[in-house]
Amino acid sequence: MEKKNAQAVVPDDELLALLEGARNREPEAMLELIELYKEDMRRMCRYIRLPREDAMGEIIVEFLAFIQNEAAACPDADRLPEGECEKRQTWTAH
Repeated sequence: MEKKNAQAVVPDDELLALLEGARNREPEAMLELIELYKEDMRRMCRYIRLPREDAMGEIIVEFLAFIQNEAAACPDADRLPEGECEKRQTWTAH
């Protein structure tokens, strides 16, 4: 039972490095992130009314686009005070 629910544990600094690499379009970082979340993606495929391969492809594309859009939404996040990006996003959303 425990093995079924066990997920890979990745330290925060390693995950942040992978996200930064994916934002910089580094193929190795993107592949590692996909591999890290592959089981979750497979579970989500059950709820998408497409063939499993197509659903998996859609999920991966949307996942990588989300990472890229998050970086584009606030490119100065590392230089701004905490919470400033969120404020700017709410200003532009309205």
